[in-house]
Amino acid sequence: MTFVSFRWSAGARCLRVLAVCCLLAFLGVAAHAQTPGGSATPAGDKGVLVLLSSGFGQRGIDNYVKGLHGVLNDKGLPYTRIHIEYLDLVKNSGNDYLEQLGTLLARKYPDTRIGVVVSVQSAALNFLLKEGAQIAPGAPILVAQARIPTNATQSGRQFFTQTSTPSYSGTLQRALELFPNTRNVVFLNGTSPVEAERKREATAQFAPWEGKLNFEYVDQLSMDEIERKLTATPANTVIIAPGINRDSKGQAFVPVDTIVKIAKTANAPVFPVYSVSVGLGAVGGMVSVLEDEGKAMAFAVLAWLERKPDATEPFQVQPAKPVALFDWAQLERWDADPDQLPKDSIFLNRPPSLWGQYKTYVIAGALTTVALMALVIALALQNRRRLLAERSLQDSQKQYRLLADHMDDVLWVMNMDTGQWDYCSPSMEKLVGYSVKEVTQRSFVYLMDDDVREDLLQRNQERLKEQKAHPDASVPYTDTVPLNRSDGTKVWAESVTHYVRNEKAELTLIGVTRDVTQRVNAQQEINQLAYYDVLTHLPNRKNLHDRIQHARDTGARDNSTGALLYIDLDHFKTLNDTRGHAAGDQLLRQAAQRLTASVRTADTVARLGGDEFVVLLERLDGEVDRAAAEAKAVASKILATFREDFFIDGQDHRITTSIGIALIRGNADSADELLKQADMAMYRSKSSGRNSVSFFDPQMQASVSARAALESDLRKALQAGNFVLAYQPQVDAGRYVTGAEALIRWQHPERGLVSPAEFIGVAEDTGLILPIGEWVLETACRQLAQWATSPASSHLTLAVNVSPRQFKQDDFVDTVQQTLQRTGASAHRLKLELTESMLVDNFDTTVTRMKQLQSLGVGFALDDFGTGYSSLAYLKRLPLDQLKIDKSFIDDVLTDANDASIARTIVALGQTLGLQVVAEGVETAGQRDFLADIGCVAYQGYFFSKPLSAQAFADFLAVQA
Repeated sequence: MTFVSFRWSAGARCLRVLAVCCLLAFLGVAAHAQTPGGSATPAGDKGVLVLLSSGFGQRGIDNYVKGLHGVLNDKGLPYTRIHIEYLDLVKNSGNDYLEQLGTLLARKYPDTRIGVVVSVQSAALNFLLKEGAQIAPGAPILVAQARIPTNATQSGRQFFTQTSTPSYSGTLQRALELFPNTRNVVFLNGTSPVEAERKREATAQFAPWEGKLNFEYVDQLSMDEIERKLTATPANTVIIAPGINRDSKGQAFVPVDTIVKIAKTANAPVFPVYSVSVGLGAVGGMVSVLEDEGKAMAFAVLAWLERKPDATEPFQVQPAKPVALFDWAQLERWDADPDQLPKDSIFLNRPPSLWGQYKTYVIAGALTTVALMALVIALALQNRRRLLAERSLQDSQKQYRLLADHMDDVLWVMNMDTGQWDYCSPSMEKLVGYSVKEVTQRSFVYLMDDDVREDLLQRNQERLKEQKAHPDASVPYTDTVPLNRSDGTKVWAESVTHYVRNEKAELTLIGVTRDVTQRVNAQQEINQLAYYDVLTHLPNRKNLHDRIQHARDTGARDNSTGALLYIDLDHFKTLNDTRGHAAGDQLLRQAAQRLTASVRTADTVARLGGDEFVVLLERLDGEVDRAAAEAKAVASKILATFREDFFIDGQDHRITTSIGIALIRGNADSADELLKQADMAMYRSKSSGRNSVSFFDPQMQASVSARAALESDLRKALQAGNFVLAYQPQVDAGRYVTGAEALIRWQHPERGLVSPAEFIGVAEDTGLILPIGEWVLETACRQLAQWATSPASSHLTLAVNVSPRQFKQDDFVDTVQQTLQRTGASAHRLKLELTESMLVDNFDTTVTRMKQLQSLGVGFALDDFGTGYSSLAYLKRLPLDQLKIDKSFIDDVLTDANDASIARTIVALGQTLGLQVVAEGVETAGQRDFLADIGCVAYQGYFFSKPLSAQAFADFLAVQA
């Protein structure tokens, strides 16, 4: 592509120089007038490194950096010695990120480059002490907005704190001057540790007004409750507002945003203690100006850089003093008298005087007129020559410019010798929202954030050095960076550039820039979906595997111990079933927040799916016992955190957790094996009553292996038909057989007869109980149909045990009805035995299902009565025919007064409700006689007969006859 260049005539050049000199002379005078005191370039080559906890774009921190950077520049410190790093530790708290960031910054900032480090906020200081220990290790640390830990001196560094306590008392004094009738003071504050410290400081400063004013603190309320409260505040109230970081529900906020939000809706004036919100709705007060704090820190930086190595005098970082700053518009809104404020008060939004309002325009207009006149003369003299040049090039340029002006990609040329733009295509405005003129008036890099700009400038300097060393080479470079659009959004731009010499032999940088936001977002979304949980945004299973591997390698390298905490929410399914999956999702998100708040920033909280979470703890003590104690302490903290009610859809909800712990010792166990171990330990916690913590041990592994083998054998038994039914007679007071209970037995090919106690639990957990239950029901009904063909057995009833899982199947009623029809059995002779535990869950559904079966003629017996959740309320509503006294009460009925009393009560209850009572497990004549004496006339047990095969049962009936 060809770009037009012009040559000036000697006369035109002189006029242009004259005009420019006029402008430069004025601007030079103005610039000199605005530069206080001149500059003093600090000695030495070392610079300052500023570490910020947040990312770019937070007003308070950005103002702090503005003040710091401005003073350093004004005092002659070159930008090459000012290094600012936005660590963005809130969004990027993963251990891998922190370690990699520490390694990167350690290489980037050695002692030879950095003379002093400024650390702003606690997260940046913690990072510097842990992962950033090798970042300029010989440089002192100037700490702002954070407390230095007691163990920090162990690092061998020097620490100096910029102490700054907000003037709560000064702000309250200004509020009382404006509103002398004030009686109530509301202190707007949250629940985080930082805010707790603020509350203590404010309470101490408010001491002179105790007893005279009513103070109220809202740190125990949620944000919604605070908003509702402050919209209805009584008269004569003022609000002192540091802002809210975290409310009582644990929700995190930007403090400035909370102040602005409250100021718009509250029924009382809001007085902040920081300047950031003044002009955005807050009235003002004796506020701390973060930009001034940054300036004060800058003077401390300069003092240290100029400090002699052998200096012995004490060194301090001075804080900035609070200033009286107010918003004139808010004073008018609340009808306050500004004359009551100190004379040195500063006002924003104050209407200017007529001259003050227009003097800038008058001066600017006059200067512009002079400059334009000079430029018009110069342009007129060279206009003819320019027109001739344009005409000569017009035909050749037209096609190229037409193409460039209508491409979506931005074409641009930067003259590296003059530092000016030679060309930029109009599509730049579509890309960034600024006009071509606005972009070309400043460097392209000013559309970038500070950290991106600094990295790109450094790369460009290296490339330019390489280009000058090899002038004949033309190497293309590709950079993909985010740009800040005029509307505040970001666009990802990819630029392909290379250096060339123009016809004047000047070095130019030619570039093509295009919008690749969609591609970058897609890549980020793919990464997010691949490594993070969609609902909670926690690391997922794949991400956790990588971090476990890292923990194993770290432990093996530094002889430390790690731990996996496998966390399952108890009875989470109940919430999903009763209140819907949306409520369940809310609980999972809140649970994720509580887990994250319960561990260190270096630890990992992951979600495996469902209601299962895993916490990975690294760098615990090298001694196993001590490491176990540390892991147990974290687990106990999590249990305590979950004891507090959750807030779901406006209602409180309580839930507990079961936690299993597996320790990580080097590379002995794989990530999958460690997760299995922690999972087994978690199930041990559940089996021991939930809401508890258990550790993995090898015996658990053996138990799980045996259980897996049993499950495999059960599946084979179903296919091979290795199950049989035994029938235990049920008799009346005259020992006359009235029916039987069908009991399943497993005829194992190797182990022989296996008791149901060994395999029914496994069958329930694995779902095998469903096909087993169908087989039992089918076999029992066929036996009933066979008994009906003989007069000796046609009167018999047959009781069949139904598992909770089987009874809850939606098609259970249809299954029973079809089985009766298929086998020809009488429904009136079939009795289904239910346990008390299955009646508690979905009681109404259970009653409906029982009544449907009762309408077919099927009867019901309540098995093991007295061992579960016995309640007269549900006994009255259930369509029962029979109560069965559990064997555990019958065993000691002759020797234990309590068991005897329970048996007597159950018999009396059955008689009152009109239900037959059957005693299970009767083994002696004495037990039978006692039961007969208290009115129980139906029995089952070894005293009468053990469970019998179908043929043996028929022989038993024949002998009785």
